[in-house]
Amino acid sequence: MALLAVITEAHAEEIGRGRILLDSLQAVELQTIVQATLDVSVPLEELVQGVDYVELAEALSSQLGDEPKPELAETVFREIIPDPTNRYQSFGLTDVQQAYLLGRDPSYELGNVPAAFYAEVAAVDLDVDRLEAALRAMIARHDMLRAVIQPDGRQQVLASVPDYVISRLDLRDLIQEAARSELGRIRNEMTGQSSVHSWPLFEVRATCLDDRRTRVHISVDLLITDGTSFARLVHELSARIADPEQSLPELELTFRDYQLAVERMEEGPRYARARDYWRRRLDELPPAPQLPLAKPMGAVHEPRFSRRSFQLSAEQWCSLRQRAAQRGLTPSMVLMCAYSEVLGEWSSSARFLLNVTVNNRLPLHPQVDELLGDFTALTLVEVDTSVGSS
Repeated sequence: MALLAVITEAHAEEIGRGRILLDSLQAVELQTIVQATLDVSVPLEELVQGVDYVELAEALSSQLGDEPKPELAETVFREIIPDPTNRYQSFGLTDVQQAYLLGRDPSYELGNVPAAFYAEVAAVDLDVDRLEAALRAMIARHDMLRAVIQPDGRQQVLASVPDYVISRLDLRDLIQEAARSELGRIRNEMTGQSSVHSWPLFEVRATCLDDRRTRVHISVDLLITDGTSFARLVHELSARIADPEQSLPELELTFRDYQLAVERMEEGPRYARARDYWRRRLDELPPAPQLPLAKPMGAVHEPRFSRRSFQLSAEQWCSLRQRAAQRGLTPSMVLMCAYSEVLGEWSSSARFLLNVTVNNRLPLHPQVDELLGDFTALTLVEVDTSVGSS
């Protein structure tokens, strides 16, 4: 039936498998499809407890009464009409891209720092020439790997760029301590400030450690990619190295097409409702956590950020997910709660506001998930640790 087509457009392979446990992103995606197509809200806590798609379709049918028109199934995925004619015309930054750009400005507190992904891959028996060829193929396929920021604050995809050359360094003749020092120098160089007005907004280097081991350094500016895009970039690079002859379907959709479609959505009633909601809340929202500082943030002229991590075992993570789902919670909700509790212990104010990044790839076209770009959005979470309730 049409309704089943609507809610399973992005999950067609799951039909008939009974109740399926969704992760946070899958649950939000399904919720978005139903909301955008049918204008029906499905509580997220119901989706994360497990979804049987046929049962969900039947439940929604009973709510809607009459069967939705068949064309509704196409609505969510036909919002974007690709515009290849204007592919290389400039277009505006997203709100988050603007924030990243401002964050490079030293006149802001904790500014003077780029927002970028930096990763190192320990490779064995890597053919760097193959890696270079795979990277060039990706640059040709993905527009945002050819993007730059113009001086007027708009972004533009370049129609053509020179063949990318991976910088290579041979450390085989150095003693271990000297090699470590060189690796540290590379990290500092690749995580420092760089121009966003000239191509490329990414960098890949290869460091030969011995006859078999190569360290691959990858830095990508968040202006042109997000976490999901970075994972796709690494996955596609690996696949192309394994099979240089593979051919992928041509991308008719571009990030520019997507961004302009999102801007058009801001003229509609759904955006107006969301805007009005946040405007009503402005006067009542609390400030950021009031944390103890070693010095005023304005006194830090060259900020450096360190990542702190802790890893749960596979068994612990599986147990956490299951217990969260039983309570109608996603793992992200549980981790956010733990994070809030820790901040609450240090904050001088029990009530504070957190700015949370969310993956916001709206299902406006079948190829949206294949694009590289910054699809990040922000939402606000109000925390009150003084309540004392669960």
